[in-house]
Amino acid sequence: MKILCLRLSNLASIAGEHCIDFESEPLANAGLIAITGKTGAGKSTLLDAMCLALFDQIPRLNGALGSLTDVSGQDISIKDTKHILRRGAISGFSEVEFIALDQKRYRARWDIRRSYKKLTGNLKVDRSITRLEDNRVLTQKISECTPCIQSLIGLSFEQFTRAVLLAQSEVGAFLKAKDHERAALLEYLTNSNIFSLVSQRAFEKTKEIKIELDKKQEFSQHIQLLSTEEVEMFEQNKETFEEKIKYIQQQQQQLEHAQQWQDEAQRLEQEINQQQLISTQIEQEKHQLAQQKQQLEHLDTFAEIRNSYQEQITAKQQQTHFEQQLQVHTKQFDLTKTRFTAQQQQRQTCENDIATYEQKLEQLQPELQKGFELDAQREHHLTQYQKIQDELHEKVKLQAKQMEALNHIDAEEKELLSKKEHIETNISKYQFLSKLAEEPKANIDKLHHIQMLWQQIHHAQSEDFKIDIFKNTYQSRCKEIESQIKQYGSLEQFEENHQILRERQRVAEQLDQQLTQYSDKKQLLLEQQESLKQQQQTFQHASSEVQKYQHAFRIAEKELQTLQKMINEQKLLQSEHITALRDALKTDESCPVCGSKDHPFVEKKVLLEQAMQSIHQHQEEEQQNIKDTAFANWQASQQKYARLESHIEHLNHTIAQTQQEQTVSWHQIEQILKQTTFNFSLEQLSVSLNNEMDLLKKSIQNDHEKYLKNDQIIKSLKQQLKQQSQEKECIDHIEAFEKLTSFILEYICDEDEKSQWKMQPSLCIDRYIQGVKQLTQAENDRQKLVQQLENIQHRKQQQQLEYSMLATQYTALEETLKDTKQKGLHIREQIDQLIQQHTNDAFTTVSAWQSALYAHKNQLHAKYQTVKEHFSQIEQQYHTEQTTLNTLRQSVDMWQSYAQEHAHKQEQWKSNHPLFTQILIQACLETTTADIQQLRQHVQHTEQQHIRHETACHQTQQNYLLHQQKKPQCHLDELEKHLQENQQLLQEVRLARDEINAKLMSNQHAKAQQQHYAKDIEQLQQQVNRWGKISELIGSKDGAKFRRIAQEHHLDILIEYANQQLQPLSTRYALKRIENSLGLAIIDHEMNSEVRPVLSLSGGETFLVSLALALAIANMASGAMRLESLFIDEGFGTLDPSSLHIVMDALDRLQSQGRKVILISHVQEMHERIPVQVQVKSIGSGTSQIQVIG
Repeated sequence: MKILCLRLSNLASIAGEHCIDFESEPLANAGLIAITGKTGAGKSTLLDAMCLALFDQIPRLNGALGSLTDVSGQDISIKDTKHILRRGAISGFSEVEFIALDQKRYRARWDIRRSYKKLTGNLKVDRSITRLEDNRVLTQKISECTPCIQSLIGLSFEQFTRAVLLAQSEVGAFLKAKDHERAALLEYLTNSNIFSLVSQRAFEKTKEIKIELDKKQEFSQHIQLLSTEEVEMFEQNKETFEEKIKYIQQQQQQLEHAQQWQDEAQRLEQEINQQQLISTQIEQEKHQLAQQKQQLEHLDTFAEIRNSYQEQITAKQQQTHFEQQLQVHTKQFDLTKTRFTAQQQQRQTCENDIATYEQKLEQLQPELQKGFELDAQREHHLTQYQKIQDELHEKVKLQAKQMEALNHIDAEEKELLSKKEHIETNISKYQFLSKLAEEPKANIDKLHHIQMLWQQIHHAQSEDFKIDIFKNTYQSRCKEIESQIKQYGSLEQFEENHQILRERQRVAEQLDQQLTQYSDKKQLLLEQQESLKQQQQTFQHASSEVQKYQHAFRIAEKELQTLQKMINEQKLLQSEHITALRDALKTDESCPVCGSKDHPFVEKKVLLEQAMQSIHQHQEEEQQNIKDTAFANWQASQQKYARLESHIEHLNHTIAQTQQEQTVSWHQIEQILKQTTFNFSLEQLSVSLNNEMDLLKKSIQNDHEKYLKNDQIIKSLKQQLKQQSQEKECIDHIEAFEKLTSFILEYICDEDEKSQWKMQPSLCIDRYIQGVKQLTQAENDRQKLVQQLENIQHRKQQQQLEYSMLATQYTALEETLKDTKQKGLHIREQIDQLIQQHTNDAFTTVSAWQSALYAHKNQLHAKYQTVKEHFSQIEQQYHTEQTTLNTLRQSVDMWQSYAQEHAHKQEQWKSNHPLFTQILIQACLETTTADIQQLRQHVQHTEQQHIRHETACHQTQQNYLLHQQKKPQCHLDELEKHLQENQQLLQEVRLARDEINAKLMSNQHAKAQQQHYAKDIEQLQQQVNRWGKISELIGSKDGAKFRRIAQEHHLDILIEYANQQLQPLSTRYALKRIENSLGLAIIDHEMNSEVRPVLSLSGGETFLVSLALALAIANMASGAMRLESLFIDEGFGTLDPSSLHIVMDALDRLQSQGRKVILISHVQEMHERIPVQVQVKSIGSGTSQIQVIG
């Protein structure tokens, strides 16, 4: 990163626009540059401008608190950059050009301006970043500029002020920082906050894995598995149920097949009945279909002659149409023929008129040429006449302006004379102050001082205040204070004794407070010990209750498990042995077990199973409730036990704390007694505490009364001394007032004014101040008026001379105007005579006469052209209508013969088809082609429907006969009953099988889950071991352990860099880190490598060590980046000549490494060694200018 150019305008003391171009000579080839100037000239403002352009921040305003009110009325924070705008300016800017990490040139700009360009407008800041290679604006948003700069140069504002710009007070900041401040800076510079995050994450990760391991272990302990015998028994039962399900499903399929046959037979019968109904409807439709087919035959026969009839109708319509048009066009053609003959005669007349007029124009050409020459001469004289007339008008205007100016000058002269008289009157009024007006500023200041003294003397005084009486009172007060000092001693001694008494009273009150606290603590301790005994008894009772309820819970849990096991065994017995015996029982046969012929367990199997299941469920729920109650009692007793245990522990802790506080209070009483002179002993206090406290309170009361009395005396004496001091100040003011008054009265010439001054000095002071000011101002105004009068008289003489010259020029121009007018009138008469010889019309010029002649010629030609165009149109219309008339006659003849031809053809067809009467023919003609097509489609569609219906009926009959041949053997009436019974039996068997499957799958899932938990527990145990070791090394809840290690390591690296920089600066010292801390110490090689604190260094030594640290920090902050610019602000004034020489050599080495080093310092020797300088020169009124020399 390299700074190329800095531009700024109206920032702080820098007025106007300035540019510091580091690429131009002499700055381009200079590696070491000094910025010089007086204190407050604005040297550091250059660095502020650089930070403004890049980061919109100012280093020396960081951390500032409070706000100031701007001229616009805004409250602006002190650390806000808007304060840098120069007072009285409405805009300013800062602009920096630099080379970024990508080796491209960029420009960062910071603008500030006031709204509406007013001095009281609100302040507004704008920013922008531009890439100069393609002049592309990267961003103009304020929020995006700083992140964009950070990405371009790789440095934040804090890193920039450490690596590139070392501002005032920043060079030694790191050396004198506290450990936590140094740690924060190291963490920021090295971006080592990741170590805190790693330390915290290691601690949290270990904790998370341990919690997860505990959860997994707890879950795995609650998993219950079936025994091997139970699994084998369930597998055998499952196979038995599967075989039974297959048998039942086969019977179910047979019954469903019979049900499907019956449903299909019913469907076919319904379909046959519907088809018979449709056949009846078809027989009714066949008669109507025959009539429609006959109508189609007639229409097909008539189709031979249909076109002829239609053509005949069309021919008659066309014949009528053309006959009507023929009549209309015949009348129109007669009118057109008449107009054609008249227009032909008019065209011939126009041609004759044009030929006659053109012959006349040819004869007038010589006369027109002679007239044009006369017109030219007249035009020349007219132009001269107008020009002379314009000049006369201008002269008249100038004369009027000259006269107006003379009148204005006279008015000004009169006004100035009037002002002069008024000023002389004012001067005579204040003539007695003429001596004071000789030095007006000094004397006015003295009068103001006298006025101030008079106000100070009479401030807070009564209206009847007299100076003589006041002086006597002051002397009496002084004597009274002296007598009191003799009686009580000096105020300092009295206050010292008073303070001793106050301290004794404070210690006594403190002792009383401590004794009271000790007594309270003693009483509290007794109460707490009594409460502890009661709680311990309750705790023993709670412990026995926990054991009792725990034993009850264990018994209830075992009883529940026993009941569940018994219920399961009963279910297994029912499922295997008993179920097999019950299945073998038959109706009306004796049971092999009980001998009964009634078998309720077979007949009411479902109800018995439901009742058994309900009994088992009730027993299990009852036992489960007993277990839950026992568990709740156990948990409640445990919670009560824990609360009592916590309360007892808290009481023990509180008692210990109270005992400790009592001991501390006793030690404090011992310390107080050692510091005081009270007649108390510790043995007496321990035996009779209350009696001793009463004696102490009486002693405190006596001391307090004595203290109040002394306090009153001190306040009275202080009040008198304060009043004496105020009166002494007033006496001093009186003496100064009398001295200045005598000086002023010496310059007053009027005795009446002196008397009035002695009576009312305050009124005279104001009048004299105003009088001196007015007298001085009047003298100045009189001199100015005299000068103005002389100027006006000179201007008046010049105006009068110019006015006489204008009058002479006006007379000469009037003569010339008359001569030109006479010549023009003579030529006008010749032109009029020439025109009157050939026409009776009046024309002003020959050109106008010629224009009239040619205008008449153009009118004749235009008339001829119009007549010719009308004739052409009429002629074309005549021939067009004649052709149209012939065409219409031919069309009428053609359609008449065409209609007769079709009529003959129709008569021949009728003779060949006698069945077609006129009514039938008319009906055929009225039937359209679309109607015929629709009728034909309807007949075809109806015939197709009849054929499809006959085919469907035949197919349905065949299907019904085939279906009857496949009739099943079972009874169809009981089919529905058998289906329901078989379905119910299948559901019961499936339910029993599913229960076994559920138990087996649950056992398999529990086994897989147990294996999964075992695997997870093993992995988690490995992670706990690994993360436990990591956490033991670097883990901590707040991240301090690993962060501390990293910061010590980075500080060692920084010290190594700093020692490399410090070696050429001072071989005597080397930096060292204090063990197990972030503190810094100095190794003094000249004192046998003695290790000393850094605060023991002198000012110059501190600067050398701080400069080395600052350069090392700059290297660390920049990292792998190449920084080619370094700015250092102040700090060189503490160095002696030899140390300054060493620092200069070190800076020379920096520039030899490719860095351009810019220094800001007041040290003259540095200015002499650095030829290239940027001088900030103060030119007064808080304004500075920048100049580059070298």
